[in-house]
Amino acid sequence: MIVELLAHFLVMMAMGADALEATPPEQVQQAVAHTAANSAEGSPEHAELVDRIDVRGDLAHIQEPTLVISTTQDWFTSTRQHRQLADTIPGSQPVEIPTGHLPMVERPRNGRSSSPTSSSGRPDRWPSPAPT
Repeated sequence: MIVELLAHFLVMMAMGADALEATPPEQVQQAVAHTAANSAEGSPEHAELVDRIDVRGDLAHIQEPTLVISTTQDWFTSTRQHRQLADTIPGSQPVEIPTGHLPMVERPRNGRSSSPTSSSGRPDRWPSPAPT
């Protein structure tokens, strides 16, 4: 029961508003069933870590080139939190994607290689979805 409730919550939270509105209810239910059936052991306990683990103090020590992806319809983390990440990680480059938490699910055809670049040669925003 707890896994099914968690799966329903995760699917609703992971999808952006545009994707939820465009997805037929039966497909949403299929996603919930798939998520529940394929949840890794320990998933509920993993979700509980959100309140107990804080790695913000470690971010300033990241020395690798970092692309901070801000999913603008994300219910899990806000764009404000994404900007805070980008501001805290030295030399990071933010990029916005108009999706929910899982852009690779909502817009699988858009890849990093197709994103526009800023004057620095790094991606600065994600392309809008192609009209259907």
